[in-house]
Amino acid sequence: MNLSKKTKQVILGVVLLAVITVGIIALKVSNNRNKDVQKVEKTAAVNSNEKLFYYVEKKLYEEHNVFEDIACRFVNYKGNVAKAIYSIEGKPTKLESMKNTSYITTIPDEVSMSSGYWIDENSNFVTVKYNKEKKAVLVRTLDKDGNEVEKPVALKEFGGMINDDSYINVMEFRIDTKYIYLVSAANPRPILQIFNKDGSLHKNYADIDSFEIDNMGKIYIPFNDKYNGFEKINVESGEVEYSIRTKILPNHIRYNKGKDAVYVMDDNGVTRYNASDGKNEKNIFTFGKDSTYVLDSLQVRDFFVGNEEDLYISLFYFEGEEYICLYYGYEPKEGTRPERTVTLTVTAPYRQDFLSDAITRYEMKYPDQKVKYDYKYNSEEEFVANTEQYGQQLSLSILGGDVGDVVMTGGSGLNYEEVFKTDAFMDLSSLIEKDKNYDVLNKDVIEGLRIKGAVRGLPISIKRSYYEVNTKLLDSMGVKLDCNNLSWKDVISLTKVIEEKAPDSHVFTGNEYVGDYLIPMIGANISQLVDFENKKINLNQEWFVDLLKDLKTAMKSENFVKTHTGSDIKDMLQGSLFVHRSTERTYYRDMVGRYLGYNKEVGESLYIPIFVGEKSNKRGVQVNNMYSINNKSKNKEDAWKFLSFLLEDDIQKLRTLRAEPVNTKANKEILEAAAEEFSRTYGDDALKVVDMMMNIFDRIDYVDMYYNKQDIYDPLMSYINDEMSLEDALKKAEENVWIRLNE
Repeated sequence: MNLSKKTKQVILGVVLLAVITVGIIALKVSNNRNKDVQKVEKTAAVNSNEKLFYYVEKKLYEEHNVFEDIACRFVNYKGNVAKAIYSIEGKPTKLESMKNTSYITTIPDEVSMSSGYWIDENSNFVTVKYNKEKKAVLVRTLDKDGNEVEKPVALKEFGGMINDDSYINVMEFRIDTKYIYLVSAANPRPILQIFNKDGSLHKNYADIDSFEIDNMGKIYIPFNDKYNGFEKINVESGEVEYSIRTKILPNHIRYNKGKDAVYVMDDNGVTRYNASDGKNEKNIFTFGKDSTYVLDSLQVRDFFVGNEEDLYISLFYFEGEEYICLYYGYEPKEGTRPERTVTLTVTAPYRQDFLSDAITRYEMKYPDQKVKYDYKYNSEEEFVANTEQYGQQLSLSILGGDVGDVVMTGGSGLNYEEVFKTDAFMDLSSLIEKDKNYDVLNKDVIEGLRIKGAVRGLPISIKRSYYEVNTKLLDSMGVKLDCNNLSWKDVISLTKVIEEKAPDSHVFTGNEYVGDYLIPMIGANISQLVDFENKKINLNQEWFVDLLKDLKTAMKSENFVKTHTGSDIKDMLQGSLFVHRSTERTYYRDMVGRYLGYNKEVGESLYIPIFVGEKSNKRGVQVNNMYSINNKSKNKEDAWKFLSFLLEDDIQKLRTLRAEPVNTKANKEILEAAAEEFSRTYGDDALKVVDMMMNIFDRIDYVDMYYNKQDIYDPLMSYINDEMSLEDALKKAEENVWIRLNE
């Protein structure tokens, strides 16, 4: 049947309005079961009267294989921001101004060979170093000629590590008129120690690797117990004067007396706060926006804030066996940074850190490109609260072509299977197959999105479910399981086993919400219930009816589910046999660490694949971060250039992706890097985690389309909850699916 263009547009509009509503419901259900997103407390509003400025970058130095730690530290020498410059062998070490890279003075040999140094209010050099003969950590004060100004002070009760009875690792060092402040490497984490001027210990702060003082009796330190942030503490009394939450953990804190401000650096940039009360928060510097680099492979060693809020940053990285340090200066310039012309627009319902980070890196790699990130809401939580309103607007926008060149279609509330049956979005098949990243992509997921011969969405990440099983509980009950091939019937039958052999335990730790068990059970069996190709459905099969009855009976047992309590993300099992886990909203390094921590400190467990169906062993995954190209875009070439960039190894390994990468190479490298890191503490057990996770990742057969299950589970949930008879529930579910299949 041939349809006119106008008729096609009307049909498309009707389809979009319908499918977006379905997608909204699905997204709400998903988010109701994922409440693990940390909320960050906001600080006071920014002072709107402040003049606008931006930074101009200048590369100051590049040093190769200068391993002396004090070389990359900044100090204040008579008002000059300075650093030590190590010269060729035989030449003295110099102190140079960072403002104009000019010579200031010569650094005495005793200072250049120390483990750490600072410059006091009298412009004397103060050093810290372990003395092997005296078996003590000594603090010495020297003038510019290297003469002793004061007697050396031995630090009593030094808590750091002394390596080979010859040296200590100093991470930060400060002095004021009353105290000596030292952060040194310790086991297992660095320690901040505050000593009186006679060397006696005043106070210890464990697990601190950065701090700042104001020379007026106050110290600023980061914290990351339940939340991230920093505190202002009265050094003498130990009283916390205020505590400020931050979005991510600060890695450096600096104080400027002239501005009476505290500057907190994290992996995103630098934020300024009033030193007196911690208010008037303002981001003044952003990596990738104010700099020509981001902190992917670079690590910040130190930074300094001048009186005009000029910034100085030292960084390092390894290139093979070569150790390279970089030094940059940033001069504030009044006004706003000149904007580039927008070359591409990305439409999304809400802002996410991953895409923002990716855009920053894309614009750095391609200076001729400028991406407009067009989103409605500032967070996913805000979006979920307004999904219906957004969905209606988006459907009309897609119909009219009034969306960006690239549109977020996975994770935006769209039922993309129905949308992809239309030609609203471009067929990406040939572009994907020709892409330089194609060989490392998860092709099962890509092909799982092929609808009517076309792939109209590019998945960037995958949401995969898996389970953690309590092997210690299994052993205590004398139960042997084939964990790679567990069916839902097998799992449900364990309810009676636990009732008899472990009455204080449960089958699951999780929510009492029926859908948490019914929905994945339907998903595992749906291929045997619905023939999508031939548009047939049969739910009234004896084995499936029995399975539903068994689930209903099991859910009435007090031993079926234990409600998860507390905030312990390491021990999610809490004594139960199974707990559901997901690659959504997490990072593999964290998964590896939690598994190893649990098995060392709490119990014994394994990560295993999701449960299979009774007559099928197929397992599915969902895409939760997918993008499509608007078929009406005039920038299709640039749009694909951007999407291809999102598939590259470095972008797929960004921590902010918080999901399983679709790039299988990046996926495995994340696991292997985490295993290598944790093997220093956990040995070969860390390496086994990679094999265990890859076993889960290798078991994928299809992309799980949410709406297929929704048509079935709504009525069946009513049956489980005693709100509908089984016969009526099955009949209603079949009617729902029949309507869907014949739309």
